[in-house]
Amino acid sequence: GKTSIEYNTNLIEADLQRETNCYYTLKPIDQVLIALQFYASGVLLQVIGDTTGVDKSTVSLAVHNTDAILKTITVLTHGKLHYGILTVD
Repeated sequence: GKTSIEYNTNLIEADLQRETNCYYTLKPIDQVLIALQFYASGVLLQVIGDTTGVDKSTVSLAVHNTDAILKTITVLTHGKLHYGILTVD
């Protein structure tokens, strides 16, 4: 079965995918994992970048994108987030 991280990433995957001609872009799951690492550790973006091998600006964008989408979902579901899984009454 899928983990709750994979399940929730699937819910927001389309919003995290970017149309770009860049050689390298982060997969939605990577963006979510980077954002979760930032939320959990509270360390500087540069530290997250150094530990993941991703540029600081890319870490910032991943955190920003994931955060914005999660805030939107929280509003749409009236703040019902339960153990990392979205629930709607």
